[in-house]
Amino acid sequence: MNAPPPLVGEAGRGERTRSAGPSPTLPASGKGVLMWSSDFGHPKERSTLQMTEVFKMTRKSYTTDFKREAASLVLDQGYSVRTACEAMDVGHTAMRRWVNQLRQEREGITPEKSKALTPEQQRIQELEARLRKVEREKEILKKATALLMSDSLGNAS
Repeated sequence: MNAPPPLVGEAGRGERTRSAGPSPTLPASGKGVLMWSSDFGHPKERSTLQMTEVFKMTRKSYTTDFKREAASLVLDQGYSVRTACEAMDVGHTAMRRWVNQLRQEREGITPEKSKALTPEQQRIQELEARLRKVEREKEILKKATALLMSDSLGNAS
């Protein structure tokens, strides 16, 4: 990572100085961004640099197969949510959500906002999406037909 350009010294005489503080390197975790901030607002008045570490939040993504297998540990194999979380290395909230979703899908309830976990519910979601597309196309064709009919009636008069 490139260091910021050296700043003008305290006296304002054009000396190029840098703080004797820590050098800009990536954090030990390897994740994050280093930002430089100063004690003063105007660049010519800056006398010291201070390094601030800002972490970017990254979100893990899991396949539907993984989610289904993780939730089935709790529902089918008798694991506690805590034990399943540790075994699969996922958070408690995510595991609880997957377990509830799989339970509902097995009862025949198709999830509205999330991707289905079971193949049957995935197929239902796919068919519902195709139906919505066909209905949109049908509405477009109705409007186009009405427009063409009104134009042909207007030209006949």
